[in-house]
Amino acid sequence: MSTKSVRSVDRAIDIVLAFIDSPVLGIGELQQRLELPRPTLYRMLAALEQKGLISWFGDPRRYRLGHKVLELSSSWQRSFNLVEISQPVLERLWQAVDETVMLFVPHPPHGRMLVHETRSTKPLSYSRPVGYVAPLTIGAAGKVMLAFGSDEQVRMASESLTEAERRKLQADIQRIRKDRYFAATGEVLAGAISIAAPLFGHDAEVLGAVSVVGPEIRMNGPVREKLLPQLVQATQEISRAAGYAGA
Repeated sequence: MSTKSVRSVDRAIDIVLAFIDSPVLGIGELQQRLELPRPTLYRMLAALEQKGLISWFGDPRRYRLGHKVLELSSSWQRSFNLVEISQPVLERLWQAVDETVMLFVPHPPHGRMLVHETRSTKPLSYSRPVGYVAPLTIGAAGKVMLAFGSDEQVRMASESLTEAERRKLQADIQRIRKDRYFAATGEVLAGAISIAAPLFGHDAEVLGAVSVVGPEIRMNGPVREKLLPQLVQATQEISRAAGYAGA
């Protein structure tokens, strides 16, 4: 492919990407953003319109994404597999920390399900079978998933809790929303610490959570401080692969 052809492809992609933050744009706005000569911009818009990637309406013309973009999005969603895209990142995390690494996804209406686990090689370790289901209201993974849901989801999930349990859950949720991770001690497994961070999708919805689980004797102090940034980096990498554009 010639340099000119590559440049044309780059420009076409830039035009389509310009609509991510602004669903409707005029020719002047596009020209200002992309810094393209107006004749070049009109020519590329016409080519993109012919392919169904851009459409226009009104007088003067306003442009927006075309129907083919929706078809591309649907195709991507059909091919999306959280375990598949997460596995290389989770493997690197496990090799770095050598504690049990777990991947959870939502299990409606108010639970979470373990869909992938790599167990620590150390003699004392914790494990659950794939398919294990637990409430969102206990454990680090459940709470980080619940914290980034709606207030209504939090209310419904906590209906069966005592008043004291609800107060603790609300305090934990406020902390999670600030820190974007959570560490739970002995909430699901006695003597275990679980540290978890959430996974987000392209609409900023919660896709699941990654947790690292180990005994208190190993997971406190310097080990925990070293582990945490590695966990957060792993969840951010998986979220980006899932289409999340946030921080």
